[in-house]
Amino acid sequence: MNKIMKKITLLIILFIITSCNNSRNEVYFNNNTNIKIDSVEVIGNPLCESILYRNIGPNKSFKEILKNCNKSNCDGSYILKIYIKNDTIVKPFGYFTNGYIYFKKIVIDYNTTGKIYIREFH
Repeated sequence: MNKIMKKITLLIILFIITSCNNSRNEVYFNNNTNIKIDSVEVIGNPLCESILYRNIGPNKSFKEILKNCNKSNCDGSYILKIYIKNDTIVKPFGYFTNGYIYFKKIVIDYNTTGKIYIREFH
């Protein structure tokens, strides 16, 4: 009986550890233009540490992680802010329910036409 309890305890611990990984989003941003972007901000639910990445050169990319996106008991969408010179582009995207994320990977492409393409992956 003692071995069974140890196995059950181990399974519970493993479940908790793997569940914690769901509180993070990998965010990839691709500047597919010939201009420098002053900064990019990605905001998740109210408990997430938002991403602020500065000085993205032409045709450059970055990868960051939205951390600590734990349950916040609220619904909403992510917010992308792109700052270029004196202009700010704001685009809401995706969603979370009760603070839980649905997408583990988010890829954002900013193209020469000024269009923003956002793809989300489970």
